Amino acid sequence: MKKLGLVFILCLLCHVAWAQWPFEQHDSISEVIITAKENPAIGIIRQAAQQRSANSLRANNSFRYIQYQKIYALADTFSQKLFLNEYVTDVMFLKPSSQNSKVIASRTSGFKDPVISVWLASQQSPYFDEDFVSFIQSDFLNPISNKGLHSYDYTLQERIVTPTDTVFRIGFAPKRDHHFSALSGTLWLHYPDWALQRIQASAYDSTYRYPLDFDQYFVRQPNGTWAPDSLSFRMGFSQKSLQDVTVDFYGFSTFRHLNLNCPLRPKDFSRMDVEDKLSDGTLNEIILNHYRSAALTPDELRTYQLVDSISRSAHLDRMFAMLQPLSEGYIPIGPINLDFAKVIDYKNVEGFRFGLGLYTNERLSKVISVGGHFAFGLGDQRWKGGGRIDLNFGTRWDLRLRLDGGYDLVESGGIYHYDASYAFLSAEYIRQWTVNHYDYASYGKIFFQMHPLKWLSVALGFNYGQYETGYGYGFRYMPTTYDRYGKIESDITLQMSFKEEHLRAGSFTFFSESPYPVVTLHYAKGFRNIFQSEFVYHDYHKVDLNIRYRKNYRNNGYTEISLWGGFTPNDLPASLLYSPMAAYAVVDFDSWEQFATMRSNDFLCDKYAFAFLRHNFGKMTNNKRFSPQIILCQNIGIGGLRHPELHKGIFFEDLSQGYFETGIIFDHLVDLLKTCSLGVGLFYHYGPYYQPKTWDNFAIKIRFSLY
Repeated sequence: MKKLGLVFILCLLCHVAWAQWPFEQHDSISEVIITAKENPAIGIIRQAAQQRSANSLRANNSFRYIQYQKIYALADTFSQKLFLNEYVTDVMFLKPSSQNSKVIASRTSGFKDPVISVWLASQQSPYFDEDFVSFIQSDFLNPISNKGLHSYDYTLQERIVTPTDTVFRIGFAPKRDHHFSALSGTLWLHYPDWALQRIQASAYDSTYRYPLDFDQYFVRQPNGTWAPDSLSFRMGFSQKSLQDVTVDFYGFSTFRHLNLNCPLRPKDFSRMDVEDKLSDGTLNEIILNHYRSAALTPDELRTYQLVDSISRSAHLDRMFAMLQPLSEGYIPIGPINLDFAKVIDYKNVEGFRFGLGLYTNERLSKVISVGGHFAFGLGDQRWKGGGRIDLNFGTRWDLRLRLDGGYDLVESGGIYHYDASYAFLSAEYIRQWTVNHYDYASYGKIFFQMHPLKWLSVALGFNYGQYETGYGYGFRYMPTTYDRYGKIESDITLQMSFKEEHLRAGSFTFFSESPYPVVTLHYAKGFRNIFQSEFVYHDYHKVDLNIRYRKNYRNNGYTEISLWGGFTPNDLPASLLYSPMAAYAVVDFDSWEQFATMRSNDFLCDKYAFAFLRHNFGKMTNNKRFSPQIILCQNIGIGGLRHPELHKGIFFEDLSQGYFETGIIFDHLVDLLKTCSLGVGLFYHYGPYYQPKTWDNFAIKIRFSLY
């Protein structure tokens, strides 16, 4: 059972397989390896690289086809297949970049939910018209590229001549001492159009976590472009902790009903790149039967029967349905989600707090969710609580509405995070343990979110609050010092994430990383003398901007950049100003976009600019068992405050001299089950605001990451 359960987890991560295809019989010539200056393979690859875009299926203005795929798993200690998945996908493409895949039929041993099929469908057959080939969530350097000419060795192995055309068979492998995600194998290039007719390749030993092989055929279309015809693949998994069990995932895909330059329109494409559009049980099986190249074997029928039976006994569908809420910090209990972050927490103002947070989930209604929380702080001896209503209108624009209200602690000077997660043990959840300044707030919020464009998210908010400072602070205005105030505020947020991919299967929604900078712009306006907001003696404005970008390199390394900036032209209480994201602890978990050595609430600003920079050098060795990665970090912050004399009862700096810290992280020191890793980092603060004791300028960070 443990081995079977492992296979089910692995099938979420693996869209790979391999099958041996028969070679055509030709007269071959002896293999000859020649130096680069006279190597004829180099000229052939150069020609193919120049023509790859024109030969690609994506050179067409539009296309549509049906893909059928089957994946199964075998273990070296079992004769019976342990896992079986089939699905049929309707794939559409429209230039310049609109693409949508609908899973119209699906069957997975042990699971009724189509999420596995949707995830596998997102791992499309690889295209070879760009410098990097995306396959199984990895980017391999394309051997048919100018960059590949400098990174691979090529060997002309055979020239196959027929009455109508010529095919060159070329072997390729990464150059010695390579440090990039590489493939090795054989190319079949068609002459005279220099098109890729077939590729048989493997992920090179040290660059991929699992043994990976694939074999893909392409067929020429009447207009001269080349489309995928079939794809077969294999991925192996072995682990000593599993008693040396080796599990291999095999599979193959076929492509049918290709329609080139068909009349597609932008409105034919939903916001989701991959989604399920399944029919009822009878029609679902009819579609699968229609696209199967052969009927299911007795062994495959037994796999469905056996694994389905095991799943029902072990309630695997129920366990699988828990993954989405667990990833969001909830524990599903029937139609109710338990928010564990509301069960136990800690804040310096209130000490430990214990409570309960319960919200209805999709088992009760897919349109509305209702719930609330309450908690009691042992340090401040106060009760807190609130209620929430979520409405999901389920339209093309993915309209959502949230009504939220209650009485609770709110961070003073917190910087706006559009997509911050406060789930149990998330980075923000842990950071708030160190925050010293909180307000007691009675609040009400209305939050409206939509996606009018595929890569544009728009959020509108309206919130009201009565705030009481909880740390001895007072704001001096005219002759009076205030320790409590009211506010009414509206805000709008725009987030652009160009070419970010979206997947949806039932209640599961996934988002991939955008290859372009993600820009988030937030504007807030406060109003005077509305609903007892008289403390805010004039209207105010706040603007915040965040730009995130990650650049991946062919050597497996990457650079991450996150830029933050914001300002308000008005004199406001500390609660409405900006306090940098400080996360100091002698030993703590690493988190990006936080100052590792900065003490909480040491700084207060009405304008700020932060830069968080990281560069990962990739794998430092080709050792398959131990290949640590080095990450260099540089965090910079600068700010200002026009009238610090207005803020009483607290000590702070204005960040005008700049804050600087540098860190180094040794990642992947320990790999756990080839699915996650542990590392350790050291950060050091230097320059202005240096701590008198040298050791107080250091911080140790533990890094935990999933592959």
